[in-house]
Amino acid sequence: MTDRYTEIWALYRDHKKVEAVAKAEAGWPAMTDNPVASDAEVCRLVFVSCMDLACVDPVRVNLERLKEADVWWERALRLSFETGNWNCLAALMLNLQFLSVLQERKIAGEEVPHRPYLLHDRIMAIMREMIRALDRTPPGSVAENNVPLRGVLHRLYHEKQGFSLYRRRRFAEALTEYEAAYEASKSEHPGQQEVERAKHKVRGGLLLCRYQLAPDSESRDRVVADGELLESECQGEAHLTGTRKKTRWNLDAMKRARTEDRVAELSELKVYEVE
Repeated sequence: MTDRYTEIWALYRDHKKVEAVAKAEAGWPAMTDNPVASDAEVCRLVFVSCMDLACVDPVRVNLERLKEADVWWERALRLSFETGNWNCLAALMLNLQFLSVLQERKIAGEEVPHRPYLLHDRIMAIMREMIRALDRTPPGSVAENNVPLRGVLHRLYHEKQGFSLYRRRRFAEALTEYEAAYEASKSEHPGQQEVERAKHKVRGGLLLCRYQLAPDSESRDRVVADGELLESECQGEAHLTGTRKKTRWNLDAMKRARTEDRVAELSELKVYEVE
């Protein structure tokens, strides 16, 4: 164990959480230069300290401390992968229990923003860091050919992000994620039914984002035309039946809204769920 870990652990053990956070913040540049496994645990202890400080009030959450906790959680995650400290990673997963506490708290009298997505965002952060760690694996190594393959992981990550952002009405960001998912799908083995189904689902997600971002009815009409093409490509393919049905449903909703001179509501459209 490093002196840095020993110092932070002593402060944490003695409930000197404010001092622990300040000490770790001062030492963060050194941790990034040459991290060791115990540095990941340093970051995790500081994350826990920040969460405890954020939740001192039994009713309201301290937003600034919560933001600090987010930063240290990400740092602990990063260093867990970078140094191979899988024990710390497992502990971070257990620390997700904090999110259940936040579900019942408020920030300055307001509900915690995006409450339903707190756990989702943490899980996606884990997946993002896992992919980054895999991408640092040297070519030709055993890990390069482990399953699921990297292309699949990249596609799943971006597709899931696109799905989540779309439901939050953050359409431009969702579009970017779906575009990344489609690019990632090109590295998967062509011809396999699961791969083809994934590509068509991603295209469906792209269509929904383009529709919501379309500046005028003509642009929405082009989206509908592309949707008709997607549906036709799914015809007669048993593994694409679900995508075809959702696309047909969405096209009907878009056309119905067009005749009423309006944009179809999200509640009228079906999203292409990630599996």
